[in-house]
Amino acid sequence: MKAAIRWIEDSIAALPADVLQAWGRLAYLVGFVLAIVAFGGFTFRPGGRWGLGRERQAWDVKAVLSIPLTFILITAAGYLGSFIVLVPEAQTFEVLKDLAVFVCILLFGYPALITVPFAYALSDLIEGVPPEFVLEWVPGYLINPACFWVAYLLIGRNPDFRRRRTWKRYLLFVAVFLAVEPMLWGYLCSEKFTPAISYQNISSALFFTTTITWILAPVAMLVALPAARRFGLFWAEIPGHVRERSLSRKEWVWVAGTGDEDPAATAAEDAWPIRIALLTPFMTLVLFMVGATSYVTLRAAEDDADKLASRLQEETSDNIRLRLAGRTTPPAGAAGEISALLRSLPVARQGMALVVDRWGNVIGSSAEPGDPVAAKAIAGLAASPPGLDRFRTGVQYRFDQVTAKPLHRETWLAYVAAFQDPRTGRDDWLVLTVMPESYYQGGVQTGSRRSAMVFALALLLSLAMSAVLASSVTRRLQRLSTATRLLAMGDLDQRVPGSRLAELDSLAGSFNDMAERLQRSFEDLNGQVKLRKQAENEVRELNEGLELKVAERTVELHAAMARAESADRFKSTFLAQMSHELRTPLNAIIGFGEILYDGQVDPGSPQAREFMGDILTSGRHLLQLINDILDLSKVEAGGWVFRPEAMDVRTVVEEVYGIVRTAAAEKNIRVELEVEPGLDATLDPARFKQVLFNYLSNALKFTPEAGRVVVRARTEGRDRLRLEVQDNGAGIAPTDVTRLFTEFVQLETGADPELGGTGLGLALTKRLVEAQGGSVGVSSVLGEGSLFFAVFPRHAGTVPTDEQRGENNAG
Repeated sequence: MKAAIRWIEDSIAALPADVLQAWGRLAYLVGFVLAIVAFGGFTFRPGGRWGLGRERQAWDVKAVLSIPLTFILITAAGYLGSFIVLVPEAQTFEVLKDLAVFVCILLFGYPALITVPFAYALSDLIEGVPPEFVLEWVPGYLINPACFWVAYLLIGRNPDFRRRRTWKRYLLFVAVFLAVEPMLWGYLCSEKFTPAISYQNISSALFFTTTITWILAPVAMLVALPAARRFGLFWAEIPGHVRERSLSRKEWVWVAGTGDEDPAATAAEDAWPIRIALLTPFMTLVLFMVGATSYVTLRAAEDDADKLASRLQEETSDNIRLRLAGRTTPPAGAAGEISALLRSLPVARQGMALVVDRWGNVIGSSAEPGDPVAAKAIAGLAASPPGLDRFRTGVQYRFDQVTAKPLHRETWLAYVAAFQDPRTGRDDWLVLTVMPESYYQGGVQTGSRRSAMVFALALLLSLAMSAVLASSVTRRLQRLSTATRLLAMGDLDQRVPGSRLAELDSLAGSFNDMAERLQRSFEDLNGQVKLRKQAENEVRELNEGLELKVAERTVELHAAMARAESADRFKSTFLAQMSHELRTPLNAIIGFGEILYDGQVDPGSPQAREFMGDILTSGRHLLQLINDILDLSKVEAGGWVFRPEAMDVRTVVEEVYGIVRTAAAEKNIRVELEVEPGLDATLDPARFKQVLFNYLSNALKFTPEAGRVVVRARTEGRDRLRLEVQDNGAGIAPTDVTRLFTEFVQLETGADPELGGTGLGLALTKRLVEAQGGSVGVSSVLGEGSLFFAVFPRHAGTVPTDEQRGENNAG
């Protein structure tokens, strides 16, 4: 392995620095574009064809479940790999973590992609990477899974390495990955470890480790793919899990789980199960709280450690100066003594102590000669303002020491203070103490790793608790859903047990009660059906003999019976109605006449005048009834002759209004005329007046006092005349509307008997209008009023009616 690493390092070192830096920047830009496309839900292969398209992820149970699975697999792989040194002094067994990322993205798709950055960061924290490094490497955490996403595009739908086609696309992905990812991390780490170390050490180590990853990846997929398919977690085979379309088209060209060539398929609804809706916010809250607590705790621990280190160095510097002030050796020969003194101090065990003059010359040091850390600490003095006065109160500064082999970057904390020799009175010397950050931050870094472990453990526990909480609720609901589905399919014996949760127990009780009622109803219905079938069978057996005998006569008798029944029914109805309608006014005339004839009432009295008015009213009613009967008979017999002539519609309407004006005034009813200007027609004016009079009289009769009646006349279409009469009276029930234009039908008028009629007016109106080639109708709202209308041909004289044609033929 060392030989392979050395060869890769030599190959990279042979390239000019400008070429390496340009390669790193280009890899970063390419990776950045890949990250935007991948996390933005775009695809370069919609429907399996090259192009730019969009993917839509269905966030169902399996999509949400793949997120914690990805988290666990990556963090566990990274934790195990950190214990195995793959490349001495350069790299641990990162192969396991990259292998887990590759497998998760290919098997789970987009949910795994968005989980990888968080899993990477958590894994690095567990492995001991400083938190500030993790924050600075966020772009790399986003770009790295985007590079794996290239494999998802090329072989993600069928990553079966038993096919030759899969290997071709896999090798293309490996070439793209090796061209981008190692140099990308060299570019990201160049500020921390210098460009030369980053590209020569980090990039070469990544070239080597990722090569091993791509050697092991096919073997891992041969094991992982069948397992994912067995549990139904492979994204491309879950119906409706992912949909793809081209940007130039609105319809979906590919749907997961329906085949590669099924553009007409539709995806499942993006419905979240209850357990996922409960699990997701709970898990998110736990992760946020654990992460925030860990961050605040670590920052506070780092600040406390920095303050403690500063105080420790200050006290150590004071101790060194006190010891130097108490020595007896002359300054000229003090170098060996001072060095021995510094080596004996506790600070020399973890760090170092130095005494230098104002020009940076070492007078005494606890470090070995030529130590690079000591040299860099002395060089750091030059960054401070010139002169010794600045060091009288002590100055603290930091510097980083980077080594290539082993690859390491250590931060050191230095404290420098001026020293005045009491014998000479000069302060030409400086006391410098240097401590590694790991010395006083070791506990913080250990806490960081432990916090990351707690973070991972909290994730697992939150998932478990959420699963238990969701299952305790959804198990009952799922059982209720299953029972409901079986009940709908006909299994009426379904029952669900109760629950300790009040709402679920009430729901279960309601379901069981409903099921019992349905079962009883179904049993009763079955009993009735059995009895009916039994009766039908008996009737069928009795009728079988009779059917043969009556079959010959049935056809002949049906027509005769129908005609006879119709005539008899009409005759009975006519005689019953007419006997009642004629007897009522005749009885009134005879009764009041006998009273007046016998002298029971003084002829000049108001009562006699009232009786005579009643006789007159009854006589007029009788005359109107007889006229209606005669008119209806003429229409029925075809003996009515219509004489159409040109007429001004408004003039005719106003004539009818003059007839009913007095009746309207008595009830204080406002009658409004809305006639289309210049409206003329060729109709029979007398029959037109009769239709309008019947409608208007009917409206005034059923309109309350101080009501409103509107008469409208307008053209309809090219050659039709529409007449409407609208009132705001009691209205008509929907069940009575169809009976209005039937002979002798009188609707319920409430408590006022005077609102009744003969029941022939509307029937006669219908016959008059239809005889001229028109039609009638009504629309009404109970309690709000009614609108009666009649539609005439505007020029009835040009089209003879049936009656006219019969008259002409008779002539």
